[in-house]
Amino acid sequence: MGHVDHGKTTLLDSLRKSQLVATEAGGITQHIGAFLVQLPTGERITFLDTPGHAAFSSMRARGANATDIVVLVVAADDGVMNQTVESIQHAKNAKVPVIVAVNKCDRPQADPQRVKRELLAHGVVCEEFGGDVQAINVSALKVIRPERNRRGPAHLRRVLTHDGDNLQALAEATVALAEVLELKADPDGPVEAVVIESRTDKGKGGSADGPLPVPSPVTTAIVQRGTLRRGCVLVAGRCWAKVRFLFDENGRAVPEAAPSAAVQVVGWKELPSAGETVLEVESEVRARTRTGPEPQRAREVVEWRSHRAEQQKLQEEQSAIQLKQQRHLEEYQREREPLAHLSWRQRRAALYRADKIRFSVRPSERTESDELGLSLVIKGDVDGSVETLLNILDGYDAQDECRLDVIHFGVGDISENDVNMAAAFGGRSDVLVPERPGAERRRFGNGSRFRFCSSGSVYGFNVAASRGVTQLAARRGVALRLHRVIYQLVEQLRHELSSKLPPQRRSSTVGEATVLAVFDVSVGKKKVLVAGCRVQKGQLDRRLKFRLIRGRDTVWEGSVSALKHHKDDVATAKAGMDCGVSVDGEVDFSAGDVIECFEEQEVPRVTSWDPGF
Repeated sequence: MGHVDHGKTTLLDSLRKSQLVATEAGGITQHIGAFLVQLPTGERITFLDTPGHAAFSSMRARGANATDIVVLVVAADDGVMNQTVESIQHAKNAKVPVIVAVNKCDRPQADPQRVKRELLAHGVVCEEFGGDVQAINVSALKVIRPERNRRGPAHLRRVLTHDGDNLQALAEATVALAEVLELKADPDGPVEAVVIESRTDKGKGGSADGPLPVPSPVTTAIVQRGTLRRGCVLVAGRCWAKVRFLFDENGRAVPEAAPSAAVQVVGWKELPSAGETVLEVESEVRARTRTGPEPQRAREVVEWRSHRAEQQKLQEEQSAIQLKQQRHLEEYQREREPLAHLSWRQRRAALYRADKIRFSVRPSERTESDELGLSLVIKGDVDGSVETLLNILDGYDAQDECRLDVIHFGVGDISENDVNMAAAFGGRSDVLVPERPGAERRRFGNGSRFRFCSSGSVYGFNVAASRGVTQLAARRGVALRLHRVIYQLVEQLRHELSSKLPPQRRSSTVGEATVLAVFDVSVGKKKVLVAGCRVQKGQLDRRLKFRLIRGRDTVWEGSVSALKHHKDDVATAKAGMDCGVSVDGEVDFSAGDVIECFEEQEVPRVTSWDPGF
């Protein structure tokens, strides 16, 4: 681990005698790689190469949690950098011991001692300063002799005074630290591993005769306990696999993977997330099913985990909803205190009588002002559900944007009467009315624009709609919105309200010109006032709209009738050009005015109503 471009992958290349750096896009690592290094003494070390770029913090954290020892690579000429500090913190959080590799010691600006002093400020105390962290000076591109360090325990001292390659000393120091930590694992128990990366790979599917170009979920995993073999049944999160193939880091098929080995696992039914813990489960095969034999135990584990995750998520959402509802309820009770002696149905009826918007207009009497409106029928499974929904809608405070009417509410499944009522108070109009200025606009497939009358929708919470009701709603153009989670219902309502708002027009400045002089030009028998301008920035486009700004005031807005450069008509005038501008209508130009060319765009609007969750 370490900062970007401090030589982590190059160091690993030197240990493996490979060329990984040449295969990385941009010369930087962007994925976690797992590689095996064989020492002359017979020991094997699995190295995880983590990205150093700031964008890959989560990968570094995942790598630290999956490893036994962190080799902190610090460039001797750069010193401790941002991602160096972050890597130290990841190692501390994961409670993983650190070995410092001071890299690029062959460079003229290299100062290994400065690096070690800088590490002190971040809690990494090297052996020569009385700590227990080994620090080895290395060069990934040029062999140097290691420093002979006579401090520290004898079993570490013999490694640091090794007479060989400094990179070899780094590898042996890692093995020595592993001996001190007594890192051991049971190779005979159930498999436990951790997912380092996961992807879909076309080259990893197929059969024993060879891979087929079929996308197949593949994970790179580090085995931590047990021995992973073909045929093992694994569970990771909510995904499971029956292992079909195992590949090493070079893509060679291997029959098994012992503890600390990194392998690519093929056989996943779905792609598990990186960082998931992989566990082996017993394979209890069903006798015969329609889908064929399958590992029943794995499926049970996945289903149980999915159920537990969903329950936890629902509890968190319910807690948040209850908190927001409590706030709305307190406000609601304060506003309804004068009607506290009535039942909630009587209170609702009283509010409807007081509200002239609700039920005050018959369907046949609706006018064009009703276009930006939504009529709702609310149905719930129990009385309390309906009351809760109505309390939420009482907080609707965007009537000036889009009128919201609750025309009916009740308990029980959605009925034909509910659909007919929603259609009567709006519904989709059978007659398409040509648009008028300012009307709500909808574009249809043929490119024509018409307006719809106010539409009615039926929202149901934990209720159902029969097939006949659904067909009736489709014929009458009434939307049925059925939900079992309340915040999803409210979110869809917000989306529907937003869809009814007319788009917002926004203007963006394309260019500006300063009026230098004003003169009259004869066009036929009449005089035309022309502003002689110089374009200061951007460009003036004759096809767009213009405004005349005097001081801080806009005194005119419209289109130009002519745009000339010298005596030539031009479509555009760019920055630095002199041009003449004449406009439609009577405009009194003055020297010093600013002519601004702007473009208008339509941007969808979002309702300002915030239910609080």
